[in-house]
Amino acid sequence: MLSASTALAGLFVPQAPTLEDNVYSKSVSGVLVAVVAGVVLAGPASAKSATQIRQEAIEKRGGAQAEAIVSGRKDGSLTWWERARLVREQRRIAKLEGLVLADGRITKGEYLAVKAAQNDARDHIKADEHNQYVRGWWWRTFGR
Repeated sequence: MLSASTALAGLFVPQAPTLEDNVYSKSVSGVLVAVVAGVVLAGPASAKSATQIRQEAIEKRGGAQAEAIVSGRKDGSLTWWERARLVREQRRIAKLEGLVLADGRITKGEYLAVKAAQNDARDHIKADEHNQYVRGWWWRTFGR
């Protein structure tokens, strides 16, 4: 019969580490697998087409212009008729964007046409915000 100390001593016999037991190799191989999988999966998904890039640029500028019109009306630098004219211009640009995107892609020429219309709208917004016409302090603002 084995004594308790002999039985316990046999359980704790040190053994040489194997490749599977090596923590360093497990973590490095796990990281390599994660990096390779990330590159393979994210590569095509993160690449944007020219149409997507152009569409995002158009939408970003349109949103900024709409915000400038709203803030100009709120702070009184735009009168109600200036605002109405600028909103009509933004609607015409939105209609142009819809025609451009009707086929599902935006060519360089189409993008430049929309960009030129947005540049004109930007100039009109700046001119109207900095002209002599302002809303009087006594005049109530509508559409807050």
